[in-house]
Amino acid sequence: MKPIVGVVPLLLLTGCAAPTLFPESRSAASTAADATAAPATAAGPGASAGTPSPTPLPSAGGSPSAGSTADGFARAYEEFAATLPADTGIAVTAVGTGDPVQQAGSRRTGVAWSTIKVPLAIAATGRGADDSIRAAIVDSDNSAADDLWRSLGTPETAAATTARVIDGLGGGTVPVQSRVTRPGLSASGQTEWSVESQARFTAHLPCTPAARQVYDYMGHTSGSQQWGIANLRGAHLKGGWGPDPDGRYLVRQIGTFDTSRGSVAVAIAVAPHSGAFADGTAVLSRIGAWLAEHQEQLPAGRCG
Repeated sequence: MKPIVGVVPLLLLTGCAAPTLFPESRSAASTAADATAAPATAAGPGASAGTPSPTPLPSAGGSPSAGSTADGFARAYEEFAATLPADTGIAVTAVGTGDPVQQAGSRRTGVAWSTIKVPLAIAATGRGADDSIRAAIVDSDNSAADDLWRSLGTPETAAATTARVIDGLGGGTVPVQSRVTRPGLSASGQTEWSVESQARFTAHLPCTPAARQVYDYMGHTSGSQQWGIANLRGAHLKGGWGPDPDGRYLVRQIGTFDTSRGSVAVAIAVAPHSGAFADGTAVLSRIGAWLAEHQEQLPAGRCG
């Protein structure tokens, strides 16, 4: 894993007003929490009643090769995904091992939305912005994220610094957007970020001291993000959501959860066929339930 280097000194910008950088305003988040409270509980192991019996995955600890295990994961997920009213993509890998990412589904990249707040908050760690870091992660607070972005310097510097964090935590080269491409929305939130890169990045979070504060906050996210893997054991997560120019939502989530063999890192993208945010979170919770059912066959690992 590359060290996180070159993070610029804190530069406070004053005297200028900025648009809201992320679509998940506090009022929208509260609405989303109300709309998704029931679906979020479906992420538990008992939520699969009425769904087809899952295709078993190859044993993660047995004789199958990494390739055959990945193929088995893809086949099982594609069978499950065919029952969902959404285009979805998923990537999983073991925490702390550097193992290859297993991925499946048709939606393998897309706009990052507020999942970009994780590397942004890490970039701002240690600069006296603890309250804003907590609010940006726990509450997905947009004003706090705006403050973190501006604290890193010019938009170009902030984007480059955030990109170095992603690369330093294993996510590879991700060109973080520095220019506002949609008025009223963030520049960085419109970054294209694949689920594969997100899974690799997320797998390093628990094992990286520089990311510890942000990762700990991911274990205490508020009700507006309690869907997807939220009900899985030891879940740490960050959600992101927003509409395309036609008003159709993409809903994303990155995070980790625990199994008896270690922790799994996962990144999920959901584009509901209806275009509705609530339908996207409901599908994400069904995916969370599917992961719970298969957790002992997923790649898992520990730091060190």
